[in-house]
Amino acid sequence: MQDFFDSIIFAYDQITKVHMMRFIVAVGFFVFALWGTVGYIFWNDIVRISSDLIELVPFSFIKENTATLASGFIYMQVVLITFALIYMFVINLYMGKLKESMGGFISLSVVFFSATLWGIVWFDKGDFIHAQLAKLFTWLPFETVEKTLAYLLGFYLIYTMIIVTTTVMASLLSKKYLFQIKDQEFPYDLVYEENKKVFLYTLRDMGIYLVASVLIFPLLFIPGVNVFSQIVLWVWFAKDTLMFDSATILLDEPTKDDLKNYRGAIWGIGMVGSLFNFIPVMNIFGPFFSEVAMFYYLKQKRDNHL
Repeated sequence: MQDFFDSIIFAYDQITKVHMMRFIVAVGFFVFALWGTVGYIFWNDIVRISSDLIELVPFSFIKENTATLASGFIYMQVVLITFALIYMFVINLYMGKLKESMGGFISLSVVFFSATLWGIVWFDKGDFIHAQLAKLFTWLPFETVEKTLAYLLGFYLIYTMIIVTTTVMASLLSKKYLFQIKDQEFPYDLVYEENKKVFLYTLRDMGIYLVASVLIFPLLFIPGVNVFSQIVLWVWFAKDTLMFDSATILLDEPTKDDLKNYRGAIWGIGMVGSLFNFIPVMNIFGPFFSEVAMFYYLKQKRDNHL
């Protein structure tokens, strides 16, 4: 258990370093620009497809699901607004007195404080917020509710593809930043060059994720089940893809048997990393956090067996 917590702390420390944050932000900018462009060009088609799917769903499910997605959308907005206000009127006043290396740590810490603060509010008052939104959508005409849900589903699809693409980029670029971390933190440790299977393994997992997303799409209209199924899918994708990247660097020709004893901790790291996905913009850090944490965790386990 100590190795697990050490890995979480190590990963958070690494992703808040200036050079690492610049790298992650650059990747995130590319991913956001890519899917922002796709969304802009094909937005009407995305909304139309969403509307066609919604017509197959009973109105009671539509009302509940619209309220759920709207509640999540509002949560994300208040988290970002709170972060912006704290950063502008509190952090900005003292940023000049702080070391540049502390900037990333403070920024992410403020985001997590904001997410936690509003998470507590939503945990306590979430049912009330959902009920009020559901009541609102009951009063509105069906066409308005349907169009609102179609737009929210469109944003959801784009947001999901941003998460998937960022995870793929974190996997394919893992050698670049993991080797840099290795050279800085433990330069004399044994590592292996990633084998060529990593690329195919990542593409395979992405394909499985996309197919699974299509198969469980009807579950998105079942309150409670929709959130749970999406989290499980996020965690599995990060766990399965990123764990293999780290293993190929630390172990010579790793197999599933080599890693099965660490399954629980790896799932736990994936779960922690998936929490980033609930915060817009910060979601780009999730896959990199998970990759670094898995790398450090497997390194500790490997070293303990040498």
